[in-house]
Amino acid sequence: MERKNAVMNMMLGLGTIFLIVSLALKNTVAGEAMARLVVPVLCGGLGYLMGEKKKKSFGKKYILPYFAFALLYTVMIAILFFARKNGYDGTNLQIHVWQFANCNIEGCLWILLDLGVAAGIYRVLRRATGTVCTAVLSIVFHIAACLMTGLFSKASAVGINFGGYILLLGVALWRAMSYLLFLWIGDMAAKATASLAKKLGKKILLGFVFTIAAVAILIVTLNLKNRVPYFRTYFDTKSLFFGAAGIYQLAGICMIIGGTFIFDWIGKMSLLEFIGENMVVPIATISNFYVLTLAEKLAQKIFILFDNNFLTALTEIVVIVVIEGAGMFIFALLKKKVWKEV
Repeated sequence: MERKNAVMNMMLGLGTIFLIVSLALKNTVAGEAMARLVVPVLCGGLGYLMGEKKKKSFGKKYILPYFAFALLYTVMIAILFFARKNGYDGTNLQIHVWQFANCNIEGCLWILLDLGVAAGIYRVLRRATGTVCTAVLSIVFHIAACLMTGLFSKASAVGINFGGYILLLGVALWRAMSYLLFLWIGDMAAKATASLAKKLGKKILLGFVFTIAAVAILIVTLNLKNRVPYFRTYFDTKSLFFGAAGIYQLAGICMIIGGTFIFDWIGKMSLLEFIGENMVVPIATISNFYVLTLAEKLAQKIFILFDNNFLTALTEIVVIVVIEGAGMFIFALLKKKVWKEV
């Protein structure tokens, strides 16, 4: 069980690193590619332990922190609003309060809520229907959620607004449904690694083959997307995290399988496990609490006389790592003393 926890945390840590780097490189092909892998890898990590009898509390681990950070974020926005003078427009505050009420906070914070909801739904399905039915339902729900995303986007484009009637927890629910497929892949990957426990060479080979396949799919797809107009309109999506075309999701599935095999072979990687155990902090704060904005401004000031995008992006990543690392360390201490071990 300890080894499986380590593999899960390494997968969660990898997904968190993809998130950080994708935001720092958001205007590049590499950044877009990593962004496509964030949610699949995080879900695959959670799915890895879905078959275990000892269950984890995903509500306590992700949903409660989401509401805590969302409330803190809304209070911060309100303080900034009232601190400004000269007739500051209140529209921004109204928008943030509305987003909090609808469980649809902007930035990356919503990922925590969606992961918690998705893991809870998957656990219920697995207990109630078994492995085969869970697989079928996960695929059906995934397709339905992606179709809903496209429907809502098209309706919004022509001026149809569904308003708050389908929101509240509805937004998180439809996104969570699209995550079920990745949870199931992680669950099945755990079974596959167990069946290959004595076949180390095969496990390593499969791990690298699937990882390379994921990278190759992303490189080819993103390259074609920028060259072929029809390919772009067919495969592209405004969202980097959900509702993406099947070609991107195939890359995510390959990365889940490849990462699972490789991490199961490695067995332990303390730094990556630490990031995975405390991923709540960077996911909640990197966008919503201006960590990314601060990193961007510092990098621009340092390289104000140079036009070097690589060094600027590298500096952003270093600043983010330092700030988020300190935040994760404090969060880990609080978990032991106040929050208990989750």
